[in-house]
Amino acid sequence: MTLQDLCRYTKEVGTITVVIITKNEECNIERCLKSIHDWVDEIIIMDSHSTDRTPEICRSFDRVTFYDTDWLGYGATKNLGNSKAHSDYILSLDADEAISEELKQEILQLQPQLDGTTAFYLNRLVNYCGRWIYHSGWHPDYQLRLFPKATSHWNEAKVHEKVIVQDNTQTNRLKSPLYHYTYHTLSDHLERLNLYTSLDGERLAESKKNFLVIRGLISFFSRFLKHYFLKRGFLDGFEGFCIASLSAFAGFVRYLKAYHLRKGIR
Repeated sequence: MTLQDLCRYTKEVGTITVVIITKNEECNIERCLKSIHDWVDEIIIMDSHSTDRTPEICRSFDRVTFYDTDWLGYGATKNLGNSKAHSDYILSLDADEAISEELKQEILQLQPQLDGTTAFYLNRLVNYCGRWIYHSGWHPDYQLRLFPKATSHWNEAKVHEKVIVQDNTQTNRLKSPLYHYTYHTLSDHLERLNLYTSLDGERLAESKKNFLVIRGLISFFSRFLKHYFLKRGFLDGFEGFCIASLSAFAGFVRYLKAYHLRKGIR
């Protein structure tokens, strides 16, 4: 009997459901599903009315339950997916992520200890425009992604949502990489930047912060210095310069958008 079979059929072992939210992810979702379909207990896809081949690709994999649902926001849509899971533990993935073979083996070795008392951080390794990023403030990048279903939930922040676990839940870190294929091109980065700065701008506009434009200028320079010099982005070559520059630009633009929202400018 293989380790996977042992984990699947031993009652004492914590079972794992992967929950993924999608919309038009045909360029990513197959890679993600190939990394998990043969060893997790269940896969739940929460799809927000994709118009590409995402539904077709998802339904071609075993253990996938596909839901076509309205978009409720990041945290709320993930929580809805979690509520449909039948396993003890949730492994939350984005469509542009994939479990490395090393991380798969690490989780399988760990599975007999999944007793609902511990949540686990996974270390994302980013592939940016075809290059793995080991600096620039993007690595290490620990994200809480493997957690007990019964005692955990996502908050409902408009952007940068987080998992909330009960106070008595312990946390630990896994060593092996979770691959994150974040941006294929600079155009991808700029498109996502526009979305996230709009969401951040709405949050800032609702806050009590003043001097938004000045804060934006400070954010621009401090972010570039942090990512390119303090976090050694220069070691990531041209891609490191792009990351530092666009991160700085995003820091500035979100404050400008907040300023426009407060002034009623659209």
